[in-house]
Amino acid sequence: MLALGCVPGGFGEWLYRRIVGFDQNEKQIYAAVRLVGFSVVGLCLYTLTCVWGSPLPVYVYPKGVAALTPAGFPAVAAAFFGHCLGGALSGVAGGWATRLSAPLFHSSAHESWDCFVRHYVKNRWVIVDLDNGQRYAGMVQNADVSANPAERDIVHCEPAPFNSETGEYVATPYEYMYIPAKMLSSVGALSVDQDKRVSNIGVSIFHTEPSHVAERRPEQPTAVAAAAIAGVGSTTQAGPLATHAAAASAKEIDDQLKS
Repeated sequence: MLALGCVPGGFGEWLYRRIVGFDQNEKQIYAAVRLVGFSVVGLCLYTLTCVWGSPLPVYVYPKGVAALTPAGFPAVAAAFFGHCLGGALSGVAGGWATRLSAPLFHSSAHESWDCFVRHYVKNRWVIVDLDNGQRYAGMVQNADVSANPAERDIVHCEPAPFNSETGEYVATPYEYMYIPAKMLSSVGALSVDQDKRVSNIGVSIFHTEPSHVAERRPEQPTAVAAAAIAGVGSTTQAGPLATHAAAASAKEIDDQLKS
């Protein structure tokens, strides 16, 4: 009876994990409580349909064993299926509620990592730089999401180390490589043909100087400013004589510019 009552919560827990992700440091008691909760909520949701004639989930009652007979099996199976469906719906609702409320409790860096792993590394070659200077190309098989930065371990599929002498990534016999978060320096996903890029690979982003850069370029220094930059306009130490020299130098520069 206990097993039949908890199995529907397992469907909810599985869907919850698919939406939220897996936290390897989470205590098992939390997962167990969540599983029971999804099962109870699913049972409540299914019980609401009994108003329209759905069979009662008699297997959750202490005396429900008597209903487990060949004659009553179809009704019990229908009730169990509805219970599982309710548990799955509760898991989906709980998962999305957790994801949507995540920005209220986690940092933006946390959300950026989750978005990167969920949406930007699938079916792409991924370059992983390690803190020891090594670099590998491969595909991300698994990555810990909804985890703190120190816990974002990844599993790299077909890791190919970079050969600095040939400038190529060479395949190795390794199929998977576990990389702990403390060794990660950076992770980059390479472009694929389906990407709609603004820039062309291997080509300078700006062929000419952008207009906004030209507008922000500082104006050319005036003659007085040029003299001051050259050091002849300092009046803090030389007094009036240095001021007169600066003015004379500025006049000479102006005359040269006009000619």
